[in-house]
Amino acid sequence: DLFLRDNCLFKLDSIVFLNLYNLTNLDLSFNVFVRFKSEYLNHFTRRNLKKLNLANNNLINLDCDIFSNLNSLEFLTLENNFIKTFHPYCFQNLTKLRHLNLNNNFNLKLEMPNNNVNNTLINLFKDVRELYLRNTSYQLLGLLDFRGKITLDLSLNEIDMKILQKIPVNSIRFLYLSNLRYRDFNVLLFNPIR
Repeated sequence: DLFLRDNCLFKLDSIVFLNLYNLTNLDLSFNVFVRFKSEYLNHFTRRNLKKLNLANNNLINLDCDIFSNLNSLEFLTLENNFIKTFHPYCFQNLTKLRHLNLNNNFNLKLEMPNNNVNNTLINLFKDVRELYLRNTSYQLLGLLDFRGKITLDLSLNEIDMKILQKIPVNSIRFLYLSNLRYRDFNVLLFNPIR
């Protein structure tokens, strides 16, 4: 494990992680990255990195290739940044991703090339088991296809119940809906699972 938190880092040399073949957990939280480049992570191709923590930085957007080499990544924490847009392809190679935390990235939007929403999003987070979208924008939820049980946190959001109704109830393990600003609240959404 390598913990580089609270160091006021805003830039890394592209070879900084060159010989860290067995690194499984990289914590870069509480730094001041505004843009995190994929070249910082290039040396993790097909390697063992399982956890990446970029929480509490100043990230604004996620480029399409930012995580392209992190095939083994299971836990990704991006909470408490200023991420406004992300390209759907930035997560496409994260086939083992199980935990994604995007909490407190207010006004988070999906950047869609060529208006190809349906084909791209259907598989975006299909294997994620914990998705944290507290205090974010979550319009993409109605298009996601969850396979298996998921823990989903939508607290501190303005909720349109029509979007929530598109998520199969039998896909929800835990659903967090605290401190909501809601429209069209429908109690029928919470019928017991049989």
